[in-house]
Amino acid sequence: MDFTCFNRNCSYYCKNEFKNSISKAARFVQYTKKWEEKVMKNAIVRKKIEGYNGRNKLEVEKENGKME
Repeated sequence: MDFTCFNRNCSYYCKNEFKNSISKAARFVQYTKKWEEKVMKNAIVRKKIEGYNGRNKLEVEKENGKME
């Protein structure tokens, strides 16, 4: 990002470049937030599935008399 725009004699092009870089950064942040949410949701679902399978395994072992 070009910070020479902060002087008082800022050109139109420079202002636009600065705005574009900010909007790109904002879009990138939004994208990463969505991606993190997706990853977290997947992790939660995976934990639920693993937990469910784990309980089933214990119940089956109890039924088969493998566990006391």
